[in-house]
Amino acid sequence: MIPETYISNITERLKIYRQISECDNAEKTDALQKQLKDRFGKIPEQTLPLFDIGPLRQLARQNGMERLLLKNGKMTATFITDREHAFYQSSRFSRILNWIMVKKKGVNLKDTGGKLQMTIDHIKTVNEATDLLLDMMVE
Repeated sequence: MIPETYISNITERLKIYRQISECDNAEKTDALQKQLKDRFGKIPEQTLPLFDIGPLRQLARQNGMERLLLKNGKMTATFITDREHAFYQSSRFSRILNWIMVKKKGVNLKDTGGKLQMTIDHIKTVNEATDLLLDMMVE
């Protein structure tokens, strides 16, 4: 969260939220953090976790996930809607399925209205979600 005391103008705050969400690598993140420090001063502690969202989205895309939601201690990932997509024949998807079979507890994979969704319990933070997606990628 970007506090009003850090950036008082709502339009500017929304612009910064958008810019943060587009930071999907370290170079972009570092550049934006430097820009914010130069313009507004030290970045508040509660704002720093926002910079982890871009890399998480990138990992989600790499794992065939079109949408990722962290809410109420659960992570819900919606996989690519097109079931004919090459992703479903890839070794990456096979790894994810194997990971689910090994983990089982707290992991649910289901078809919801034509969308394949995976729900994982006990994921409360962006960092926990990132670690989990990285774990899925390990062969």
